[in-house]
Amino acid sequence: MRSIEDRLKILLSTIGNTRIKCMNVDGIDLCFKLEYDNPTGSHKDRTAVYMIKGLIERGKIKEGECVAELSSGNTAVSVAWASSFLGLKSLLLVKEYASNIKKNLVRLYGGELLIVKKDTSVKDAKNIAEERGCVFLNQDANEDNFLAHYETTGPEILNQVEEGFDFFIMGIGTGGTVTGAGTRIKEKLKNVKIAGVVPTGSALSEKRGGGFKPIEGLVSSKIPELFERHKNVVDFIVEVSLEEALKAIREIFRRFLILPGPSTGANFVAFQKLVRDGLIEKGQRVVTIAADQLIRYPELLKNVTNLL
Repeated sequence: MRSIEDRLKILLSTIGNTRIKCMNVDGIDLCFKLEYDNPTGSHKDRTAVYMIKGLIERGKIKEGECVAELSSGNTAVSVAWASSFLGLKSLLLVKEYASNIKKNLVRLYGGELLIVKKDTSVKDAKNIAEERGCVFLNQDANEDNFLAHYETTGPEILNQVEEGFDFFIMGIGTGGTVTGAGTRIKEKLKNVKIAGVVPTGSALSEKRGGGFKPIEGLVSSKIPELFERHKNVVDFIVEVSLEEALKAIREIFRRFLILPGPSTGANFVAFQKLVRDGLIEKGQRVVTIAADQLIRYPELLKNVTNLL
């Protein structure tokens, strides 16, 4: 039987190397990195594997022991998947508003699912994890989350868009992707601008409160510690409403023939707003990420289908 270290090597070989799809949108080249090509269907596979990798390499966990995480869905699925392959137990505290498909995928991959209220804090989740004898991953503060995208996502984008680009746009959930990939990108492309996307009314919004509707996977009531540590890499914060994000999915489908999740819709709206404000100009090239697909959000499918 393979050791946990050998199985970790196999896991690392399965994540990343996702495709990029580019198209000219009104004189601007817009490229989507299709992160739903990852094994469980989202960019969080990179994060989950790297966070568990860090524990294994530092001797903090061994086969048969338990890891835990608080998540709105995608990270929970990825942690359950990676843990199962590595011979670890997993406890996933999933917020009640997460899609049922994500909850069922956690179970399918062998994770123990615990539904928690939307205002459950990291501190609360950590206490529950420790009571159950699990190591709490804490993606909101875990530097291995940043490292996953600094070491894999960023270099892949730079290699795939060899001619360079002017903007990188990504939603802020934990902040790991936008800051990790963004930092790596800025090391090579000194003049590139990084835009982080947040829901209107969220903790990073100038218009906090007042009928806030979360966009699943993006920052809500609390600014993640990881983003706070690395936020200087982000040049712009763009606010997008859930309604705008859902309407954008229709345009993405018609232009690119891909049907992404709502956070990708938000990325596209942010792109449009930056163009409208003159921050992105004709002749420039922009890279963003399609984090997952709409099929993971059955509760939103009807709303979006009515727009197609």
